[in-house]
Amino acid sequence: MAFLAWNYFQVVQFANVISCFPQADLIFTDRSYKKEIDVTWLKSQWPNVRLIRHGDVDELDGVFDVVFYQSHFPLMEYFYQTKLVALQYGLAKDWHNYGAWRSLSDLNLMFGSWSVNNVTHYAPAIAVGNPKFDNWGDYSKKESLPVNTNSTSNAYKPTVLVMLTWGETDKTQLINALIDLKASFNIIIKLHHLDEIHKADFVKQLKNLDVGRVVSGHADQLSLLAKSDVVLSDYSGAIFDAVYAKIPVVLFRPKNIPVSIDKLRSLEFKQACKLGLLCDDSSKLMESINLAILSKSDLLIQVDSLRKKLFIDADGKQVASGVRIHELITQLSEDDWPEKTQAQKNVAVVVKNERILKRKLAAKRWYFPYYNAR
Repeated sequence: MAFLAWNYFQVVQFANVISCFPQADLIFTDRSYKKEIDVTWLKSQWPNVRLIRHGDVDELDGVFDVVFYQSHFPLMEYFYQTKLVALQYGLAKDWHNYGAWRSLSDLNLMFGSWSVNNVTHYAPAIAVGNPKFDNWGDYSKKESLPVNTNSTSNAYKPTVLVMLTWGETDKTQLINALIDLKASFNIIIKLHHLDEIHKADFVKQLKNLDVGRVVSGHADQLSLLAKSDVVLSDYSGAIFDAVYAKIPVVLFRPKNIPVSIDKLRSLEFKQACKLGLLCDDSSKLMESINLAILSKSDLLIQVDSLRKKLFIDADGKQVASGVRIHELITQLSEDDWPEKTQAQKNVAVVVKNERILKRKLAAKRWYFPYYNAR
C-alpha cells in the first residue's frame, strides 16, 4: 500500500487512514515539498516516507498493490497494474471534485451519499465518511484560546474563525471589516496553505493590520473549530468542515464580485441558503455574526438534511473512517474489486487517451516551438 501526496493539506487528510496501514509508504512528490513541507518532521511522523521526482510517479505502477491519492496527478493515465483509490478531500468546487479524472480510479472513497451519486457515472464509489474527523470527539468544545502576541484573546467574547478560499477573490473588503469586528469578537484567521507559499505579501499585510490571531494553514483545524462560535468564510471548502462540526456559518459574498456559471452550479453556491447566513455587505457583517450566534439551533436544523447526505457519519462515527477504509481495502482480493460498468470503462478510455494525447502535444510544443503557431 502507498499514499501519494504533494502538500501538507493532503497529509492531514490522509493521517487517520495512514495510521491504519502501519506498513504503508507515504510517497511525497517534489511538486511542492521543498517549499511547503519540513521533510524531517514528515519522517518523524511516518517512518516509511519516500520522496520521488514528480515526473517519475508512473514508475510506482506495479510496485504497490494499491495507491491512495486525493486529486488527479500527472502520469496517472499510465497506471495499469496498481489499483488507484481516490480518497475525497473536500466538497466545494464540483467542477473539480466530481471531474472526469475520477474515471481513472478503480475505487472512489467518498464522504457520503451526495458525493457517491456525483461520481458513480465515472467509476465505482463507496461512502466511508470523512477520516479527518475520526478523532473529533477527543476535542473539547470551547478549548481555552492561547494568547497570541498579535492579538489578546478574551474568554468573554465570542470567537469567530475565518477560513477563506485561496486566490480567487479580493479579500480587501472582508479584511477591512474585520478591523471593526475585533473589539466585539475574538478573531482567528486560518490561512489557506497556498497563501503562505504564493501570497507572502498578503500574509504580511494581514499580520501587520492586527485584525486578529493569524495562524498557519498547517494549524490543527479541529482544535480551532473546537474553540469557535462561528465560522466566517466565502467560497472555501472549509464551510463543510464547519457544517460537519455543527458550527454556524456566515458566508460573506459581496455582490460586486463576479462569479462564473460553472461555479454557481457548485454545491457551495447552489445550497448556500442551507449552509449558513449570507452577507453581501461588509457593514452588515457584525449583525450577521451576532444573528448566527443567536440562531445557532435554527441554522443547524436548516442544514441538517443536507448534512446527512454529505456525511455518512453525520450522526456520529460508529466506526472510524480510517478503520472502515482499512477493513474495506484489506478484504478485497484481486477478484473482489468492484467491476466497472461498460459505460465507466468507456469514459476511462476516453479520459486516458485524452491525457496521453495532451502530453504528446505538449512535448511537441517543447521540442518544436513553431508548432505553437499552427
